[in-house]
Amino acid sequence: MQGTYSSKKSSSYRDLFISVATKLYSLRTPIEPLRRHSRPITVVCISDTHNQQPVLPDGDLLLHAGDLTQTGSFDELQTQLDWLNRQKHPIKIVIGDWAPLTDCRKSPKRKLGNHDLLLDLDFVDRFPERILERPGSRRIDLQWGDVKYLQNELHTAIFPTQARTLNVYGSPWTQQFGNWSFQYPPIRDVFARQIPENTDILLVHGPPKFHLDNANNNADNNNNGCEHLLREIWRVHQSLKMVVFGHIHAGYGSVVLPFNKAQKSYERVLHRKHRFPAILALAFWVLWEYLKQMNWMVGMFSNSNNDRVQAIRLVNAAIACGPGNEESRSPLVFQI
Repeated sequence: MQGTYSSKKSSSYRDLFISVATKLYSLRTPIEPLRRHSRPITVVCISDTHNQQPVLPDGDLLLHAGDLTQTGSFDELQTQLDWLNRQKHPIKIVIGDWAPLTDCRKSPKRKLGNHDLLLDLDFVDRFPERILERPGSRRIDLQWGDVKYLQNELHTAIFPTQARTLNVYGSPWTQQFGNWSFQYPPIRDVFARQIPENTDILLVHGPPKFHLDNANNNADNNNNGCEHLLREIWRVHQSLKMVVFGHIHAGYGSVVLPFNKAQKSYERVLHRKHRFPAILALAFWVLWEYLKQMNWMVGMFSNSNNDRVQAIRLVNAAIACGPGNEESRSPLVFQI
């Protein structure tokens, strides 16, 4: 009885801290629009197609953040690769993974899927009964065409028309949920110092913690993203322009993530780390940003280019939704 009371009291304090922090966070100075390059590259983002083959808009770069298939069989993968190869985008980059299925119509119910399993060689070796490889239908037999597959590696994409290059780092790793491919225990940090510091676009399957990662359509305390990935994004943010992922179908959409002290303080509250000091820090930095915006104190906070807050775009491009992944959303398109 005493334990139940203490648990409820702790939960109430937690909810109060988060409520106050969220209110303070909403008062912060709006982030300036992301700068657009004079020779923009159009990026088309998709993920979690689960055998769907939606009509894709034109673009310079097509990114697929995993879960091409529903069961990960050779035939399904080859069918999806053939579809991607028919697309007119000059550069196409994919990663692989699995994801639980979530309903975009406000249903928190999950079903397990076993998607893109064939791409994980370790998984195939450990669970040969899950993926039946036969001559002519093994991973090495897949016809990739001009689709570039990334598995924990950096690829430099060249765009002759714009006379530009973009470094894309792709990793399929996702936090463990059952026995599926490309997974790691939540306590294991697979991202620590793995992303090169010259990465322009990060292509991963799962979201970073607290960002487009709520599987229950904004239900409280249901953030399914990876805190290790979020920490790594902060480490390499100086070069990053975009992070593209999927996995949590209900998190579909795009947000801008600023890298400033107000954002850091807010995330510390959500992480339940030193919450009271973090809320005080958040209030201070929100006020600080307001004063800078108003150019108070004899120009000490002038809005020069050096004061511009660096920010990147986070994209959850999960296409499939609904029961059995039978419904579909639109691809997300951006210029960088």
